[in-house]
Amino acid sequence: FSKTSLKQLSVSTYFCAMGTANLLMIIFWVDAFVETISNSTLANKYQIWCKAHNYITYVIGPLSGWLEVVAAIDRFLTIVFSNRFNFFKKKAFQLKVIIGIIAFNMIYYSHLLYYQNLVGWVHPIANLTVYYCENLSIEYTQYADLINLVVLPFSLLLTTSIALVVSIVRARRKIKVSSNSGANLNRT
Repeated sequence: FSKTSLKQLSVSTYFCAMGTANLLMIIFWVDAFVETISNSTLANKYQIWCKAHNYITYVIGPLSGWLEVVAAIDRFLTIVFSNRFNFFKKKAFQLKVIIGIIAFNMIYYSHLLYYQNLVGWVHPIANLTVYYCENLSIEYTQYADLINLVVLPFSLLLTTSIALVVSIVRARRKIKVSSNSGANLNRT
């Protein structure tokens, strides 16, 4: 979406932000994978990294889904109401929407800052304390994540798609009726 023809589309900002969010998620998951393989994780050594790593991962994770929803709503409003919502095309508005989505996710997952803790476990044979990062509200987080990652974005995408199809069908019927009535006037 860096080509000139694609930059003119109002959704290009959302797709660039989506690509950035996906790249950040890949970096965080590669980092987690490497730390797991090497059996030396920063999250298992430092309380602040335990909280920050999981919190940032949960905040960034749903961004691409929500940005896709915003892009779908943008396209719907552009197609159905082409002249009414011109402010959607302004970069300042698009950046405010992206910042709003990030702020929403930061608030939505703020409970992780409290419930994500470094927990010690004493190994019975080695008599050694092993620390690991644990989500103390895993049940709540799973349901909250399901709602934020799947249910709400899918519902909004489905609703937007259905509304777009209904609008297009109505517009075509209106054009068909007006062209048929014009043809009938010419016959008389």
